[in-house]
Amino acid sequence: QEVYVASFPGPGGKWQISSASGAAPRWREDGRELFYLAKDRRVMSSEITAEGPAFKFSPPRALFQAPSEGAFAVSPDGARFLLQNPENPGREAPIQVILDWREKAR
Repeated sequence: QEVYVASFPGPGGKWQISSASGAAPRWREDGRELFYLAKDRRVMSSEITAEGPAFKFSPPRALFQAPSEGAFAVSPDGARFLLQNPENPGREAPIQVILDWREKAR
């Protein structure tokens, strides 16, 4: 499994974004960043630049380790994530909030 970006609609290019597996891609609302879940459960990010037919993307970088391989959601600005935590199914679990994750990822 890999993450690709392809032109739509009609003919155009196809670019592989992930490098060592990827699933569940999610776009930031403005289309300038793509997030996905790597095989080892790391949430990855690639910055995107698309102007006309030109398409460029940064090498993916790990943001943080997800608690599971489950679904995740990204806020429109890409600053917050909602992740599934299956450790205590059916029970109330504490919410874990990661602040300043962009700074910690550097």
